[in-house]
Amino acid sequence: MPDSVGPAEPSIQVVPGVRAHRAGLVVRAAGQPDAVTAPATLVWDFRVLSAASMGLLWGGPAVGFGLLDVRASRPMGGGGHDRRASRARLLTP
Repeated sequence: MPDSVGPAEPSIQVVPGVRAHRAGLVVRAAGQPDAVTAPATLVWDFRVLSAASMGLLWGGPAVGFGLLDVRASRPMGGGGHDRRASRARLLTP
């Protein structure tokens, strides 16, 4: 029986098409008539403040939850008891 030759692998067919499409977008976008009229300092100030706000947005809760985790894992009092075990002992009748 002869080996049947099927279509090429889909990735072999798709990759060159995607690359050509992206290259066409880059070439087409290079000649955009809309020039940026905002001053560079305004744009960079916005970028820096945006990065700082993201840092506070994610860093603040991360530090807060980290501190809560450290506090919860510390032994309770001077007896060396675990906080969870002490809480369970208080809840048992």
